[in-house]
Amino acid sequence: METQVREMLDLSYQDTSLGNNYYKLDLYLPAAVNSDKLPPLMVYVHGGLWMDRDKRDSKDIGFYFSDNGFAVAIVNYTLTKHSDNPVHHYPVHNRDLSKSLYWLLTNDSVNGLFDRENVHLIGHSCGAHMIALACMQWDQTMNGLSMDGIKSVVGLQGIYDVERFVNDFPNWTSEIGFIYNNSDPKSWESPQHIDPQSTTQTIRDAISNKIDWLLVHSPEDLWVNREQSIYFKQQMLTLWSCKKVIVDEDLHGAHFPVVETLTVKSDPTGDKLRNSLNQFYSKYF
Repeated sequence: METQVREMLDLSYQDTSLGNNYYKLDLYLPAAVNSDKLPPLMVYVHGGLWMDRDKRDSKDIGFYFSDNGFAVAIVNYTLTKHSDNPVHHYPVHNRDLSKSLYWLLTNDSVNGLFDRENVHLIGHSCGAHMIALACMQWDQTMNGLSMDGIKSVVGLQGIYDVERFVNDFPNWTSEIGFIYNNSDPKSWESPQHIDPQSTTQTIRDAISNKIDWLLVHSPEDLWVNREQSIYFKQQMLTLWSCKKVIVDEDLHGAHFPVVETLTVKSDPTGDKLRNSLNQFYSKYF
């Protein structure tokens, strides 16, 4: 994808001196940045079942959304790999995401590149699980940093309940158990099962009243089913009393092609999702 953006690659959001290259993110900035009106920040979290993929696999997301006015951070996080010694188990992925968010919102080296009061989280598959939990557990991980800058959360083909996921797709039970280092599905933490009373009133108010939620699910996805988004929407509306939770199923594409076709403007497969996201984000510019 050819576009005029500024790339800042492999920015370390925590110490990488011990050789962990997961602790890095890539930042994509619009070609022209007006210091009087900084671009909103989008933070993209890739999928891959907490075990696979890399930020560079999502570089077209960075180019596409920065070409549409966002500053885009694409975050790497520690993966759970059978080949690693030691193996890094859940919730290390969430901790890394929270550290990357804290770095983006506080570090002087990126201050003035984007609007820290206009921040949008977007995650694919397990990335949707991660960004939802980042909001729900904000008070536990962000060292007192205000959540007021988070304006929207978008899940693409999201997993929000891993217990339900393995009930519907039992072939994944062993791998999810490996990720959590626990074979009991009822103990696996998921956004669907977070009690609002476990966080502060300030965080509950932000989640319910100040954040717009969009849950995108293509009916053509055979790996994650629509019930993940439908039941999570119900949970957010009833238990969390959210003002705005939208489920969008009017789109095309299988699990990964949903994201891949989104960034190819010449591919009509992605037209409906592009239009939906453009409409959803339009009020933030």
